[in-house]
Amino acid sequence: MAKRPVPLYDFAAFGQAIKAARTGRNESRKKVSDEMNISPRYLANIENKGQQPSLQIFYELVTRYDISVDQFFFPDKTAEKSTQRRQLDTLLDSMSDKGISILLALSMLFSLNTVAFAAESGTTDELQIVEENGTRTVSLNDGELTYIVTYDTVNNTICVAQKDNNTGLVEYGTVESTEITENSLVSARSKIHQDTFCNYEYDIYTGSPNEWNLERPKETGSGQNYFMVYENSSNSSQLDSWFNAVNSLNDKEWQAVSSYGVALVTSAAAGFISGMAVASGGILTPGAITAIVAATGATGTAAVLLTQVGTQCNVCLRAYWNVYNATDNMHF
Repeated sequence: MAKRPVPLYDFAAFGQAIKAARTGRNESRKKVSDEMNISPRYLANIENKGQQPSLQIFYELVTRYDISVDQFFFPDKTAEKSTQRRQLDTLLDSMSDKGISILLALSMLFSLNTVAFAAESGTTDELQIVEENGTRTVSLNDGELTYIVTYDTVNNTICVAQKDNNTGLVEYGTVESTEITENSLVSARSKIHQDTFCNYEYDIYTGSPNEWNLERPKETGSGQNYFMVYENSSNSSQLDSWFNAVNSLNDKEWQAVSSYGVALVTSAAAGFISGMAVASGGILTPGAITAIVAATGATGTAAVLLTQVGTQCNVCLRAYWNVYNATDNMHF
């Protein structure tokens, strides 16, 4: 009996969804492959070439990334919950009440210039924006700290300060220039070098072994701190995470640039660098990121993209210190 002709299902859309979810979590293909006991090439073929995965691998991928399969098999049917809603549910379940209140305040920022939001817990997050004589001042109170971002659009500078609401102590970040320079326009996407607006960068000098130069923004303002390492068993996985983190930051920055221009991203990056100078451990809080983004004047999708850039700066800083603490051959 002849076999009934059955058209092969095209898994290209599924592969693209998996790749987007994986990169959105800043997971390297090697990391996922190792944890699932499959080869990186197999995962790459699923993501980029629409290769049909085995049923087991299909199941593990959709459950790992909370992907709704209805969108692929029943595209005309309205799913009970889309992939985005399932992923948002997972994200919200992992957040504290304070984090959720800041997220809601941020969402209100997209359409309002001044917001005051009272969370269910009774805490209040106030985002206030005042513009006068070419200077935009933004303040946001997250309960413990008040962030004050001053963006001087006349002299092209931005500075972030934070006030401890318990002690009244005010700390000032560095005053950063928001002017576009020649370096701002460089997007080096080669395999051995990467630049970013936020000053997280790397160089890889290939050889046996590879030698890496890792750079991050200085706490004291303009310029960068750096150190160099030889790649070996003590730091290989950490360097892989650093590599992916900086590349992801570059991608997020240029996604914003392609939609809203270099000037906006340059201003936000300068604000993030100033904010890192006063942030505990250099890690920007959600409130600080919200205030800095508001100071640039970004709203809607632009604010979302810049918030992603600020959040990715934290990922890069943690990855930087992970390499620093793991390596056994640091040099300068």
